[in-house]
Amino acid sequence: MKRKEEEFAKFMAAHKKTSDRLTELALQEIEESPLTAEIVAPAPPPKFVIPKINVYNGTAGPTDHLLHYRNIMALNTSEDYLMCRVFPASPHGQALVWFHKIPAKSVSYFKELSRLFLAQYSCNRRQIKDLEYLFNLKKSVTESIRDSTKRF
Repeated sequence: MKRKEEEFAKFMAAHKKTSDRLTELALQEIEESPLTAEIVAPAPPPKFVIPKINVYNGTAGPTDHLLHYRNIMALNTSEDYLMCRVFPASPHGQALVWFHKIPAKSVSYFKELSRLFLAQYSCNRRQIKDLEYLFNLKKSVTESIRDSTKRF
């Protein structure tokens, strides 16, 4: 019985070390912001309130999200440092993971952050269907005219 207690104590000690290390790594990742000190240091204006912004999960169009974000933020401020500091409130899920994987202290302007965001999620942009696409549309034999026009 004593041997099992000793084995269990060793197991718990090893588990605690692993758990502590994982917690430390998670905290380090959270603390290492991609934003530079010039962006993080200034205090927000006294009556500034973070506006309600639609979250971005990485599946919609990034351009639409950035336009929405800029429009909402323009109602409150045009300060570049606030645009950068509030932006992490908008990504969610994998998009938030992407944000925290940007190298630490590498973003000093909202334009840089926007460029990184658009580059990461460019595959999610809406594809504009041009005239050539329209001319190549074909109705299948089993498809009604109404159904074929819905595709365009």
